[in-house]
Amino acid sequence: MMDRRFPRQDVISEILLFSSVKSLLRFRCVSKSWCSLIKSNDFIDNHLLRRQTNGNVMVVKRYVRTPERDMFSFYNINSPELDELLPDLPNPYFKNIKFDYDYFYLPQRVNLMGPCNGLICLAYGDCVLLSNPALREIKRLPPTPFANPEGHCTDIIGYGFGNTCNDCYKVVLIESVGPEDHHINIYVYYSDTNSWKHIEDDSTPIKYICHFPCNELFFKGAFHWNANSTDIFYADFILTFDIITEVFKEMAYPHCLAQFSNSFLSLMSLNECLAMVRYKEWMEDPELFDIWVMNQYGVRESWTKQYVIGPQVVVCSHVCWKNDECLIVEDGNGQLVSCAFRTNKIEKLPIYAVEETLRVLIVDESLISLNRVLNL
Repeated sequence: MMDRRFPRQDVISEILLFSSVKSLLRFRCVSKSWCSLIKSNDFIDNHLLRRQTNGNVMVVKRYVRTPERDMFSFYNINSPELDELLPDLPNPYFKNIKFDYDYFYLPQRVNLMGPCNGLICLAYGDCVLLSNPALREIKRLPPTPFANPEGHCTDIIGYGFGNTCNDCYKVVLIESVGPEDHHINIYVYYSDTNSWKHIEDDSTPIKYICHFPCNELFFKGAFHWNANSTDIFYADFILTFDIITEVFKEMAYPHCLAQFSNSFLSLMSLNECLAMVRYKEWMEDPELFDIWVMNQYGVRESWTKQYVIGPQVVVCSHVCWKNDECLIVEDGNGQLVSCAFRTNKIEKLPIYAVEETLRVLIVDESLISLNRVLNL
């Protein structure tokens, strides 16, 4: 006979699904049954679905002069005071790492990618790490086993991070090999085998992935980059890489954008559509930027300009959405600001950096452990 003094297991499970990751980690100590429930893959997957409506962790990458280093900070964007989160991430892989009460530090030029199911990817050259900030986990991926000819300089020009429907996480690394005619190497990491593969593809005229701004996007099962066959700064097409078929394709910008040769473009998703922000070179006119949306994915004619933000002094070195309502961007003084694009309201956030070094991700909390992702 059921003991009516205690709620049924399914009722407990339903209640716990609304709890934060921080609370659930504490609740594992309540009993063996609670611990088993919270660690089960079904509960973890259902919890992720509940938390994906609105991201609640803002990950900020910024460069500071004193001390000179890249800094990764974590904030609760749902708190009125933008409370700082303190994830003590043990990271022995990057040199000169130091820990502080509020932050953990990484070297200059670390790329921040994601999020994907609450996970983020950090990359510095060919050193790539996965992290779950909510669980305070970080692990280094094995290095690429492919060596380039002696005397050839290499440069990592593009990164990507995403997952397939069968929970195989992939990291894409695009490498340019010199010294004269740049040859492109493409490497893909597979979490289910914990290994890299060299992808042969000479059909796409990739010469530059425009990493000003750094704006890789994983959307509709494909990686997206702003790219150009001749210029390192200004993009002239969108390069895509399907995570399943592992085939590159090109996607066109709106016809009218061809006249804006001095514009920077940032890719993102808005209301489940591919979108981009266009803004002019800072020295010409930093006060206006446009938001374009591709209403029908892959159809060039479906691009429409939906919003114009400004005039405000904003250097849009990187942008991200907050709840599909606000843009998080950088102003001309290295301060992070929130722009409500429907009302054109600008709110300054108490986060600073050297100009044009800020990078922001909005991440959903997740219980997905890297041990599960990497089959450890």
